Amino acid sequence: MYLRIAYELDLKRLITGGFEKIYDLSSCFRNEDADRTHNPEFAMMEIQWAYADYNDAMKLTEELWEYVAKEVLRTTIIEYAGNKINLKAPWNRLTIKDALKELGNIDTDKLKDKELVELIEKNKIEYEGNPTRGEMIMLLFEKLCEHKLIQPTHITDHPKESCPLAKAHRKDPKLIERIEPFINGFEVGNCYTELNDPIIQRKLLEEQAKKGRGGDEEAHPMDEDFIQSMEFGLPPNTGIGVGVDRMVMLLTGAESIRDIILFPTMKPEQLLEDQTGKAKETKLAVAVLNKGIKMKKWEEMNTIAHLNAAFGARIGKQLFLQDKIKTKDNKEINLNIQHAILIKEAISNKDIINLIKQAEEKELEVAEFTREMIITTDDKKVISLTQNKNLNDVEYLGALIFGEKADVEKITKNFKLYE
Repeated sequence: MYLRIAYELDLKRLITGGFEKIYDLSSCFRNEDADRTHNPEFAMMEIQWAYADYNDAMKLTEELWEYVAKEVLRTTIIEYAGNKINLKAPWNRLTIKDALKELGNIDTDKLKDKELVELIEKNKIEYEGNPTRGEMIMLLFEKLCEHKLIQPTHITDHPKESCPLAKAHRKDPKLIERIEPFINGFEVGNCYTELNDPIIQRKLLEEQAKKGRGGDEEAHPMDEDFIQSMEFGLPPNTGIGVGVDRMVMLLTGAESIRDIILFPTMKPEQLLEDQTGKAKETKLAVAVLNKGIKMKKWEEMNTIAHLNAAFGARIGKQLFLQDKIKTKDNKEINLNIQHAILIKEAISNKDIINLIKQAEEKELEVAEFTREMIITTDDKKVISLTQNKNLNDVEYLGALIFGEKADVEKITKNFKLYE
């Protein structure tokens, strides 16, 4: 017995059984980290439509979003995270290759595999093993392009390695007929022309099963019942997956998926302790100074002091194993926090902004200190000075990130220790 990751294969079996248009709206489960747009349990609407393809799926996706926005808000224009977004159809369309050209300044047709690897490493993109050319293209797109897709946009014509269930592109066998709709920088669905050849499907799922045995947690499992039903004759069809929680986030202005799920996965309020008195959940704080702006020494010390003060105020007494310790002669000393604090340095303002963004995506605690905060201690003046600037115009003196040790280390590992 397993928790389902999607209802897609069962709906396709129903298409084989004679249903031409069918959908399911229910919970699905993924064994993945929780962040601003992800939760292990989430709501998804899955649609299967016989005798249609991914062009029809694009049109239906646009119509669905436009209809829901009009019904709920009486308008197709929404504001989210400071962006004005128009959900009215038709939406923008970009192929993966064109997106990389326009948004990442990368022409993959002119690059060899070795050059793609160099680009991936230059942009500090993590990968395992020896990724294929298609997998490298997807890694670059996810890192360099996704967050720039603010207005509703269909990203089309993915590399064939990106999905084992999609049909090969009718004009290029290296691609598949797949689309991913994006709004405000994150994916809100997944659609493709479904593969309906049982021989090819079996081969692709066997390759996925082999990857799974090799440790690939995202590999698609083999499903013999699905293959058998396909052999009876699965008609041409398209499938659409709609992230319902993300739709609600965008329409309500919710900052996190946790705000619109009744019982989201949450971190425990109190740190669990083992018998040694050490927190079972190993956490870490890392303060990162902006060395690129050449602060004076007192400014650096002031920044560190304010970051630590803000950090302590936000987290509170859960940072302590106990409040005080006693000396042999019965004198009390206030105990330090039980987590390590490192100080590192960044070389630019952009590095600090990107670090904060990554921390927020992982739902880590963040303390920030800007030029306005060192100029004056009057919060009203700080607010006034800041509200007339765009984020990229704000000069960050530093930021402090706190949370699970592995998560904090992952996003701060490329910063060197403060000297």
